[in-house]
Amino acid sequence: MFHSKLQWVCVATEHGVKIWDLMSDEDKPYADLTLTKEQKMTKRGKRHAALSLAWNPDGTKLFAGFSDNLIHVWQISNL
Repeated sequence: MFHSKLQWVCVATEHGVKIWDLMSDEDKPYADLTLTKEQKMTKRGKRHAALSLAWNPDGTKLFAGFSDNLIHVWQISNL
């Protein structure tokens, strides 16, 4: 998922969400958004994976749908 204003690409993973700044020379993610330890694991010991992503219209909030049927929202304040 690309950000509408910045040169960012977001990827949903089994551990959370990773954001890369495509204008950076860094080989590592710009941000690594993860869940708390309690949110990560199911009752059976499996991880809740991020399955879908969406930005709000002004690009300040990132919504991530997880395999536990919950949507987690991150406020991105340094735009």
